[in-house]
Amino acid sequence: MSVDKSAFAHSYGLRRWLVGSAAGLLSLVGVELRASPSGLVWDTQSIQVVAESGEKEVRAQYHFRNVSNVPITITSVTTDCGCTTAELSKKNFGSTEAGDIDVAFSVGARIGVNEKTITVTTDESNVQPVQLHLRVDVRTLFSVEPRMVWWAIGEKPEPKSIVIKSQTSRPIKVVAAKPPVPGVDVRIETVEPGKRYRVQFEPARTTALDTFRIELQVDVTGASPQTIYAFALIR
Repeated sequence: MSVDKSAFAHSYGLRRWLVGSAAGLLSLVGVELRASPSGLVWDTQSIQVVAESGEKEVRAQYHFRNVSNVPITITSVTTDCGCTTAELSKKNFGSTEAGDIDVAFSVGARIGVNEKTITVTTDESNVQPVQLHLRVDVRTLFSVEPRMVWWAIGEKPEPKSIVIKSQTSRPIKVVAAKPPVPGVDVRIETVEPGKRYRVQFEPARTTALDTFRIELQVDVTGASPQTIYAFALIR
């Protein structure tokens, strides 16, 4: 069977032109189908707050308004962590109507910077969900320096200490070790009431390797009691 090479080339070229034209057309359509802006306009989508370790929670409020000429329904509000909750008093907002999303972040014993995302989805067609951002900087209520003291084997078992110091205006109080740790004597000395405490550790002996974990409770005015651990080592 013979093949007409000129016809084949013409057909191949036509197919390439059609594919290229279709791709260009789809590209143009894609431009038209890009996500539209939401009719909800936010005062801000990012909030930063400062908290103190031991606080129960901190809250933030995101205010918005429907600037479109049609009603908008918020279909879902989700968070990316169980420590963060978001509340919406209603879901349907008419034209020019405003609303708020109230967000609560559970602080507890968390320390440092915590960044959370709240995703808001509406019934608007061709509109991407809105992401709200919450940044919580949790400051420590007190410092502990050092966290560990140690003695060499055979070293004279003299007292060694750590210092616990308030880092905020809230008064603190260091409570005795609980339960008492066999093999090491723990004494608490008030250096400055409500602000600075020295905790001394004195081992009964230093004749063998040993590790003592001492649990201390720090009471903080206006916050939950804090539990910390210090270590005394013989090595």
